[in-house]
Amino acid sequence: MLLCSVTLYTVLDAAEAAPSNSDVNTLIDRLKFQENLDWNDFLITDHLPEIQRDELNKKIQSQIRNKIRKEYHFEVLDKKVLRDVCAFIICATDERNPIFSEISGLTFCKVKDQWKLTPLMGSFRHTGFNLYQLEAEARQRELEKWVFKQQAVYKSKVQGQQENKLLNKISEFSSESAFQAKEPSALVLYFLSMVKQANFHAIAACLGVDLAESFGDDELQAIYSLVEGLSGGRQVGDWAKLQEQPYIATVLEDDDNEMVSVAMFFPELEPKEQILEFSVKKMGSRWVLELPDNMSLDDEGKFSDADFRGWKLKRENRSRLDEVSPLIISSLKPVSADSSGVLLERLLKALSEGDFATWCSCIKFMDEADKAVRRDELIAAAESWSEIKKKSLMAFKLVSVREAENVAVAKVLAVSKQRPNDYVIDYLVLCKANQQWHMVMEKSFEGDDAEGLRAARDKLIKEIKDEGDVDVAPLLLGECHVISLANFADCTGVDQSAVKESYLRYDDSLMKEDYANALKVAAAIKGTELQTLAALGADLRGRQDKDSKYEFIVAHKAAQMCAATIRLTNRRSSDVEYLLYFYCKDGEQVLVLPYLQYRYEQSRGARLFNAKVLEFVEGLKDQGIKDSFMSLINKHNELVNEMRNE
Repeated sequence: MLLCSVTLYTVLDAAEAAPSNSDVNTLIDRLKFQENLDWNDFLITDHLPEIQRDELNKKIQSQIRNKIRKEYHFEVLDKKVLRDVCAFIICATDERNPIFSEISGLTFCKVKDQWKLTPLMGSFRHTGFNLYQLEAEARQRELEKWVFKQQAVYKSKVQGQQENKLLNKISEFSSESAFQAKEPSALVLYFLSMVKQANFHAIAACLGVDLAESFGDDELQAIYSLVEGLSGGRQVGDWAKLQEQPYIATVLEDDDNEMVSVAMFFPELEPKEQILEFSVKKMGSRWVLELPDNMSLDDEGKFSDADFRGWKLKRENRSRLDEVSPLIISSLKPVSADSSGVLLERLLKALSEGDFATWCSCIKFMDEADKAVRRDELIAAAESWSEIKKKSLMAFKLVSVREAENVAVAKVLAVSKQRPNDYVIDYLVLCKANQQWHMVMEKSFEGDDAEGLRAARDKLIKEIKDEGDVDVAPLLLGECHVISLANFADCTGVDQSAVKESYLRYDDSLMKEDYANALKVAAAIKGTELQTLAALGADLRGRQDKDSKYEFIVAHKAAQMCAATIRLTNRRSSDVEYLLYFYCKDGEQVLVLPYLQYRYEQSRGARLFNAKVLEFVEGLKDQGIKDSFMSLINKHNELVNEMRNE
């Protein structure tokens, strides 16, 4: 949206009615999301040559892009008013980095009872304001010096406050007696679990950041490594591996008291068997650990490309890589059930939660001492896991089960939440031994002794395959409302808050990847069930982009439908899109229609996107609903036109 002329406050007396802190915060929020630079937003002299004007344009864009970033939170710290000029000290912080702060100055001039922003932060250059008036220029110089001095004062003050706040947060974890008593092995496993949860303060406690008298180079390097490692970026070394990938880990025995080695098995990576080494030391009464080299930023601010299996491993660990799989199997706590149904529930839950350890615990591995056999079995378990869990975001549904005396076969549907037409059908084989059910790998059916078991399994698989194709939509729709156009309820009594509440619940569910909850506030028009699921998947993908921000602007009403204008911005670019979500009413619930979305047509892509919606609307037989659709689209377009032309 175009930033409107920055009329922060109409005043009678400049010294008493300068812009308020709230006015400045409103201005900053506008600057964050401006699409194009408008010269009317700033007080700029008319006597600036075109070349200098172009250079100034670039400087303004650069300072907004670098200092008023969309992800920053801003606070006004101080202000000073000298008759017709004033200055504000603002502080930018970033919730992703607890020790980041940037102190800047915003300066304003009063022109015809309006306060206007100067083009350069903390400076009155290029304004031409009260030029050649010595007293006025003296006030400007005085304010510029004040901004420069206060920036230094507040930089030190804010940094101290941030460090104290961070230490207090870390101490909430490190002061617990259970944490204090952790031995090195337990501390390392706790660290890994906190990395999986992206718990910054608990991880910092493991590193002993709170034990330093002040933040020196080592502490700052650890903090910056955590910030970057937990950022979710692409170049984060092995942090992403530990956060996003399923794995099983067990601590290896070490003769070195200052080293903890962890054997790790990653079913979806190559190599699957890896070892992670931690240096540990005692500080005071508690143990702390150091980040491995490949999880700590180097002097150039980058993570090492070497993985856990790299040449940097100690020699004794390089020789123990072949022992990882047998040790992993030995560390598992076997899980069984007295019915096949209970075991299948656990297996599907493990798949949904990415819990490879529980998946393997449900498997009955062969009683075999040979390391190669044990390794082959764990590799087979990983392959069965990966085959059924090919996508990171999957919904798993039990389609049917066939059971004989000692064998059961389950047909499982694994569907991509992001693309519901992309699905996998797989078969899980369970066996019963000593009245308990387990999942088994193919090796259990090899050999003459297993001939009867093998025949029973093959018979059940044939029967279950003969059941025919699977209708995906009903299995995936969950609690989504499937309604006909004839059942659209009157929307004239729906207020804006109801539409906003429905949108926020839908948006929040997608942000949390809570597919089932998003369906509860969604509706599919009969005949568009699969298209609705595909559209919901696209919305889910959009919310996974951490650089994107979806912002509810306003709700619109028509006779039989409602809609909401949503602003979509991305911090990687200055592009802004305006989406229109349609809503219907089913009983007392206001429900989003994911399949029917409209975009403000500012590009060829938006026009192509809208073609399906307009074609759907054109084909409607109910003139009332058709009129409601077009009325809402017109209201959306009119609103966006006004916002862009302000």
